[in-house]
Amino acid sequence: MSTYMLISCGTSVLTNGVDAATRDHCSRLANERELDPEDRNWLDRHREATSRRLQAGGWTQARKQSAELNSLAAFLPAPPRNAGRPDHLVLLHTDTDLGRAAAQILKDWLDAQGYEARLHTTPGLATRSLEDFQASLSELVRWAWEEIPGYREAGFRIVFNLTGGFKGVLGFLQVLATLMADETIYLFEGSEELLRIPRLPVKMAVEETVRQHLDTFRRMGVLGSVPAERCAGLPETLYFTHEGRAGLTPWGEMVWNQARHGLYAEEVLPPLSFRVRLTEAFIRSAKALAPSRRRSLNTNLDQLARMFETPGNPNPQSLRFHTLTGPPVEGSTHEFYAGTEGGRSRCFGRFDGRTFLVERLDKHL
Repeated sequence: MSTYMLISCGTSVLTNGVDAATRDHCSRLANERELDPEDRNWLDRHREATSRRLQAGGWTQARKQSAELNSLAAFLPAPPRNAGRPDHLVLLHTDTDLGRAAAQILKDWLDAQGYEARLHTTPGLATRSLEDFQASLSELVRWAWEEIPGYREAGFRIVFNLTGGFKGVLGFLQVLATLMADETIYLFEGSEELLRIPRLPVKMAVEETVRQHLDTFRRMGVLGSVPAERCAGLPETLYFTHEGRAGLTPWGEMVWNQARHGLYAEEVLPPLSFRVRLTEAFIRSAKALAPSRRRSLNTNLDQLARMFETPGNPNPQSLRFHTLTGPPVEGSTHEFYAGTEGGRSRCFGRFDGRTFLVERLDKHL
């Protein structure tokens, strides 16, 4: 079975085996999102020297130089050499120049060894601002729930490698791993034996709270916020308030996405925008869908509502709302994707004044 591994990245590759002055310089730059020219030139030189030293050595040198590579070597000692599907490695780094530099060194080394690796971060993923950090964790949860389930459905084993990285991020990822990972691995400094934690049968007690307040959670999760008074009765850890509005905290995002996965598969949900209306014929067609397709349809109907409710009308490629250009569909003028399941089936409809009527669910024409 192929592995999808999310690797939390710190900066050990830049600080191991160097003198105290270099370590101190790295420490001073740790939370800087953008460096001044002098520090940028210093970091570029240090990154290039570190990369050359790493590339010149083998696994032994790599394991000494990097906590992330040390743990990877204990779990995946070599990329597959057969014709099968390769493992997929995602290097999650902080939104700082130092974090990017460290992760890029690791990616370059992994590429040279034949691994399939890529970098990822979310804006504000650093500890210089608590407000930005909280927002970045919320974005990280949204990204994870968009990214990882597809790999699981494709047959990948999901592994969180939490050996490296910063404490603030690691604590959050440990909780996220209980919901999303098949296995979590750690390698303590100086050890070559992995600590492996299998997935536990966790069911959040607050899922029933989400069900009871589904419209409120949907509006916070999809549209961003609701009037603060709508959150009366919800656990305060799940939402924050600002100027009379309420939105989901990172923990709220985690709870919402976990519960949404099941709730969206149960039934076709009412639109979040008054500018979208589902016809009875469309609802009957949608009720006949398999649960996974119904979940995907509800997700795209949320995107349709967000498009109408958000300035600039965001129209992502996964939705692709546009004027019907193919063979005519009786009464319809527009189409959009019904979701990622079911071979890109389409929804068709038309405008009635400012309201869009979703009238038909059909295969791609």
